Formats: sequence, structure tokens, C-alpha cells
Amino acid sequence: MSESTGQSRAFRAILRRLAVARRVVLLTSLLFGLACLVAAGTLGWEYSLERARATVAATGRLQIDTERSARRIDDILKRAPAVADRIAAEAARLQPGSGSIDDLLRMAMAGNQSLAGAGAAFEPFALTPSRRLFARAARRGEGNILPLDQRLDYTRFEHRWYGDALLDGPVWTVPVVAPGGDAVVAIYSRPFTRDPAAAGDAPRGVAYVAVDLADVTAVLDSLDLGTRGYAYAFSQDGAIISHPQRDLVRAGRTVFESAWESGDTALNSAAIDAVRGGHGLQALVDPITGQASWLAYQPVPDAGWTVAVIYFQDAFNPNADLARRGWFRMVALAAFGVGLLGWTVTMLLIDRRPVWLWINSWTMTAALLAGMVGLWAIERRFPPYDDYQQVVVYSDAETEQYLRTVARGEGDVRAPVDRLPVGIFVTSIEFKSSIDVDVTGYLWHEQPVGSAAPRVVLADAPTADFREIVRRPTTPGRELTVWQFSATLREFFSYERFPFDEQQVWVRIRGTDPTTRFVPVPNFKSYTGSNPVTRPGVASDLVLPDWDLTGSYFDFRIPKYSVNFGDDRFDGALPELYFNITLQRRFLSPFVSYMLPLGVAAAMLFALLLISTKHEERSVFTGFTAKDIVQGVAALFFVVSFQHIALRTSLASAKLIYLEYFYFVSYFTLLAVAADGILFAGRSGIALIEFRDNLLPKLSFWPTVMALLFVVTFLRFY
Repeated sequence: MSESTGQSRAFRAILRRLAVARRVVLLTSLLFGLACLVAAGTLGWEYSLERARATVAATGRLQIDTERSARRIDDILKRAPAVADRIAAEAARLQPGSGSIDDLLRMAMAGNQSLAGAGAAFEPFALTPSRRLFARAARRGEGNILPLDQRLDYTRFEHRWYGDALLDGPVWTVPVVAPGGDAVVAIYSRPFTRDPAAAGDAPRGVAYVAVDLADVTAVLDSLDLGTRGYAYAFSQDGAIISHPQRDLVRAGRTVFESAWESGDTALNSAAIDAVRGGHGLQALVDPITGQASWLAYQPVPDAGWTVAVIYFQDAFNPNADLARRGWFRMVALAAFGVGLLGWTVTMLLIDRRPVWLWINSWTMTAALLAGMVGLWAIERRFPPYDDYQQVVVYSDAETEQYLRTVARGEGDVRAPVDRLPVGIFVTSIEFKSSIDVDVTGYLWHEQPVGSAAPRVVLADAPTADFREIVRRPTTPGRELTVWQFSATLREFFSYERFPFDEQQVWVRIRGTDPTTRFVPVPNFKSYTGSNPVTRPGVASDLVLPDWDLTGSYFDFRIPKYSVNFGDDRFDGALPELYFNITLQRRFLSPFVSYMLPLGVAAAMLFALLLISTKHEERSVFTGFTAKDIVQGVAALFFVVSFQHIALRTSLASAKLIYLEYFYFVSYFTLLAVAADGILFAGRSGIALIEFRDNLLPKLSFWPTVMALLFVVTFLRFY
């Protein structure tokens, strides 16, 4: 009796130790889970602080750049009133029927090369009784004085630089075509009278000074914003003076029209404050790109204009790879913490009603699914940077600077390199295979009169067809020729991140003879703007299913040839011109085509797992046998494998694709469910399977699948 009592006490002691160990394990799991959630929150807090610091630095730089640009433009404009005053004073002293202001105009232009032109226009018959109109103008770079009165009737209403000055006094008129020219300029004009000291004396005419808006644009372009944003300027009445989209200037559009058309109340209120002479910083959605942006605006005092600079908020992430990995670590810690807490709750509720276990299982599944979707969103926002050793250019000045650097060749003096400005306009893109893409459009450049074929080739095109459209004479002995082209380009596309991949379709342009010492360069004068977000050189109605066109730009890359093409004088390849079109895949089509069927297959597999039971009443209803489970798994395997083969065939990637890991998880799940069905039906005696009629495999199905997919997503995109 005492021996059995001792054994009973020993057994109860073992149970107590096991209960204590279970509580320790559960408590440890709970604490680790909470610690992971706290660590995830801490990372998020640190990231938000870093983002806030980056925002302060970016907006501070934005305001400094805007203020500096406004001062530089003001320096250009402030010379105009003084020159106009001198011209007006001289014109006021001229006697009827005699005198000339030609010498004064020449002197004014000689001493102010930053001005585009200057002139004086008299009221009808005010200077010469025998002539209705009399006006003289000088233009930058020209020694002759232009008889403006013989070119146009400046008293007509459309010449506001004249009429508005007579009515309102000194005034800036922008944008306007230069009197007697074709450049778009800003004109400062002021009236003059015979006796400036006499009150109420009627004006004799108007003196004016023109500032080339290209000089204003050059100041804004010098900000070198690239793809981070753009700068523009508008007048006191909102008329756009300078903008990356040059056609907005020539069309006489206003900043208010842009705000109204896009429904951007923030831009509208900022423009109202700006035309009143205010300055500030505004967060808004850019009307051109649709991106979250900052707008800084600063007045140009002398003219009453406003300089505005747009910064895209996403462009000021200091390092996309670091940001993506930081966010991934935060989401992974949160998911791991949720997993530990979920396991802890499962162990605590293991002896309770199954409904609580199912609630816990679905909660863990939803948390892991949300984490995976979060990883997708982070990957979409912070894509990896692919370095093609390219030098991106947005203007003629950048192009020239780069080519001079190449020509210096680290001290090696090379033969002069000629430039061939080339323009391209893409009208259609069609992916024919995983490595071939059809591109059609137009290409143009200057060449000697009578030349039949282009001086350039599309280097990546196994087949290309050029059809001449038009020839236009430019200078003596030369003409500009426009060709329509159709080419199949063979290029490398990386599908490893499918369906979250971004692709670049590039048109590689080089001379027909690789040894010829000329470089095709972008003909930026042919485009209304060069900012990538405005998609220069691409048709606005381009039809490209399943893709979003995010930008286009030019760049240079130096090829590496291991031959001299039979020319002993060949001293190395020159830069080749690339026209790049950036595309981002739309998620909907791959989701419907590949991911949704996989989800349905997983749901059907889960249904097979659910029908496994040894309860007589349930088995009569479900008809469960191990044979049925294996047959169902086999049928689903063929469905999944055929779809997997179709995916590999369509993309023909040399490496594993992200979406393929979903199929690998599906194969593992198919095998696991088949093995579970066989073991459960065969009375294996395995506690995890036999517990509560195969409950644990059923509970763990979705959390396990989502955990595997989460881990795959984390490792693949990290």
C-alpha cells in the first residue's frame, strides 16, 4: 500500500512539474510575443521620426531653392526698368520730324546682354507728322535696328505691352511673342510724355525692354531636380511664364486653370496667396503627376511674379533599399509577435470549446495575410534600384557637360566628337514574348541633302523598318528628315519579382558605323518638356494593357566592345543614346489569372481536410476515406502544376519567379494533406493527428500556409 501511494505521489509530482513547465513556456512565449510587438512599434516610431527629420530637411531645402531662384530671376528683371527709363527719357526729348534713338538702343543692348531686346514706340503721328506709326527696336545679338512699325501695328489690342502701359503706367506683360520676333518673352513697358514734369501731359509713346523667358527657364532648370520634381513661374495674374511643359506657356494657360481642372483646392489657395505677394509651403497632390507633393512659392518683387517649386514627397526617401528593409523588419517582428501570441492563446484554450480555437486560427491567418499585403505595398512603394551605369540627361546643358567629361577621358585628349541631335516619338508598344517587344513611332534628325537612309540605327533591333515621311530644309545643304519606324527590340526583362515587377523598354540609338566619331544626342528642342513624369516622346493615347507608364527619359551608356570593327584607328566606343520608357505592371491581371485560382485550390484542399473524421455520424454524411483524400489531392495537383507550367512558359524566366514560390507552398500543402489523410485513416496513434478528431491539422492549415507565404515574401523582397 505504501509503495502504490509513493508511486501516486511521484506521478502527481511529475504532473505538477509538467504544469509548471507548461506555464513557463506559455509565459515565455507571451513575453516574447509582446516584446516583438513592442520592437515593431519602436521601429515604426523611429522610422516616423527619421521621416519627419527628412521631411524637415527636404522642405527646408525646397524653400531655400525657391528663394534663391526667385532672387536670381529678380536680378535678371531688375535691370529692365532702369533701361526702359533711360530709353523713355531719350524718347521724350526727341523733336517732331527729327532725331533718332537708334544709338541709345544699341548702347542699351550692348551694356545689358541679359536683355532680349529693347525699343520705343510712339503714338500715331506723335513724332513724324507724315507717318502714322514710328517705332524702333533692338534685339540681342543683332547690330541692326529693327523698324518695328513696318512689322506690326502695335496699337492693336492684342499688343498689350503697348496699350496697357498707356492706360495703367509701367507694366510687365507675360508671356508674349517678342515684337518683330518669334521668341517668347516678358516685356516691361512704360509710357513717356513730352514733359515728364507736367501733370496730365498725354503720353507720346511707350518704351519697352524684353527679357527672354528662356533665361528664366534656365534659372529654374539649374535647380537640377531630375525626377524629384520641377519648377515653374507665373505672373501676377496667374499666367504661366515658365514650365517643364513648354506648350502651357505658348498656350497662355494660367495656374488657376490647372488648379480648377484638377480640382486641387490647395494649389488654388496657394496661387491666390502668391499673386498677392505671399510666400509659403503647401502640401498638395501634383496636378500633372498625381503624386503627393510639396509646393513652395516665393515672390519675385520687381515684377510681381511668383516662383513655384514642386517636390515629390516619395522622391525624398534617402535610400529606397534601406527604407524597404526597415519596413520589412518592422512588419516581420509584428507578424512573429502575433504568431507567438496566437500560439500561446491556442495552448491556453486547448481544452476549451473548439470555436475559440477556430477564432484564434482565423485571427492569426488574417494577421499574416495583412502582413503579407503590407510587404507587397512596401515593395511597390520602395522598388529596388537597378543600376545600368547610365547617365540621365534632361537638357542640352547636361548633355554637353557629360560629353565634355567623356571627351577628356581622365586626361586623355581624344579626337573631337560631333553631335547629332535626334528626336524620337513612340506611338505603340507591344510585348511579343519575354524578351521581344514591338515598338513603333517616329524618328528624326538633320542630314545632308539627298541622304536616303538615317545616320543612326536601333542597335537592339534584329528587324527594323524605316519609312520616310517628310523632308524639310533647315540650313544650306542640310535638311531635317522624319521617318516612321517599326522595330522588334530584343531586350532583357527581369521577371523575378513578378507580379510586382517594373520594366524598362529602351530604344538604343547609335551611329550606323560604330567607329564613326559622332554621338546621337537628344533633340530637346523638339519636346515641350523633358521632365520624366510628363512622359516626353510618348504618345498620350498609348495603349498598353496590364501596364502603367510611369515615365520616359534619355540617358547615355558607354558600350564595351572587344573588337575594333576592322579599324585600327578605333580608340574606344563612344556613348550611345538610350530612350527609356518605364513601365509598372498592374496587379489586377496577375491576381485574377494566377493568384485567385491558387486561392481557390487551397480552399478546396482545406475542404478535403475538413471532411476527415472518425465520428460515425459525420463519416456517414461526408463519406470520408483516405482514398478520397488522395484522389482529391491528385486532381488539385494537376490543376496547380498545369497553371505553374503555363506561368513559366509565358515568362520564360531564367530564374525563379516570386509567384512560383506560391506554387511550391501549394505542392508542400498538397503532400501534407495527403499524408495527414493516410495517417489519420490508418490509426497511426500520433497524438497531434488523433487529438480531437484531427483538429490540430485543421486549425493549423491556414496559419501554416500564410506563414510560409509570408516568409517567402519577406526573403524574396527583402
